[in-house]
Amino acid sequence: MFLLRSQFASGVKQFKQRQDRILFLLIGIEVGIRAFGEEVADVLVALCAHAPDAVVSLIATVPRGKYKVASVYIRTWFQNDLTFELIIHTFQNKKSSLIYQDKSIEVRTIPMLHRIPTCGFLFKEKPVPKNIRKELVEKYKIPIREIVNIKNGSDFVTDDGARIPNKELTLPSYKSRSYAYCSDTAYNESIIEYIRSVNILYHETTFTHSDADLASETFHSTTKQAAEIAKKAEVGKLLIGHYSSRYKDFDSFEKEAREVFENTVALKDGDVFSLPKIREEV
Repeated sequence: MFLLRSQFASGVKQFKQRQDRILFLLIGIEVGIRAFGEEVADVLVALCAHAPDAVVSLIATVPRGKYKVASVYIRTWFQNDLTFELIIHTFQNKKSSLIYQDKSIEVRTIPMLHRIPTCGFLFKEKPVPKNIRKELVEKYKIPIREIVNIKNGSDFVTDDGARIPNKELTLPSYKSRSYAYCSDTAYNESIIEYIRSVNILYHETTFTHSDADLASETFHSTTKQAAEIAKKAEVGKLLIGHYSSRYKDFDSFEKEAREVFENTVALKDGDVFSLPKIREEV
C-alpha cells in the first residue's frame, strides 16, 4: 500500500482537473485495505488539520472488482463521517496500466503472480528539458520566446547571424529516476520488461531459499529469486522485505540475496532511501 501526497495535482484523464490537495492511496492487494486502514485515516486527519482551508480528496486505486469492498472499509475508517471527497479508481491486475500522472511523474501498475488479484507499482519521473545557462541569456540577449526551444535542443541564432550551439547554451538535463514496488508475488520473470533498469526495486522475500518449495506453494518469493529478478532486470539497487514471521533472524535474508545480487539491502521499519539527481552525460 502506498500513500502519495500531491498539493497541486491533476489526475489521470478519468478525473476532473482540480487544484486541490489530493491524497492518493495505492492498494495492490485487497488485504491491504483491511490491514492499514487506520494508519491511512490518521495521515489524512493530520493532513486536513495541517491545511484546514484546502479542499482534500482521497483517491483510492484498487484492484478491479474491489470497488465496494474498498468503499466500505474506507468509510468504516472514518465512521462514515467523510469530510472530504472520496474517489475510487479501479485497475486491471492482468496488464500494466497508467493510473496517475502529472507534469513530473507517472505511476503504472505491474501485474503480480499471486493467489489473489495483486499488482505492484512503477513510479517514474518524466523527462525534463535541459537547463539553460542564465548568464548566457543575458550575454546573447536571448528573447523569452526562444528559451523553450533552446531547452528542447535547438541552437540559437543571434541578430548578426552567429549560430550558438545548444551544448554551449545549456546544462544536460537530469536523468529520470524510477522505483518499482513488487509484492505480493511468486517468482515471475514477466515483470522484468516493466522494471528493467529502475534505480530501486523493492521485491518481496517472504522466505529464505531453503524454503523455496513453500514459496512456490504460497505464491511468494525467496531471497535468491528476488535477487535473480533484480540481476536480470539490471536494476540499480534491490530492497527486500515482507519476511515471514516464521523467521526470528533476518540477517540471512540479505546475505543470501547478495550472493546473487550484491547491491541488496534487507529493510527494517523506518528505513529511508533517497535518489540523488544526476545529470545526463554529455
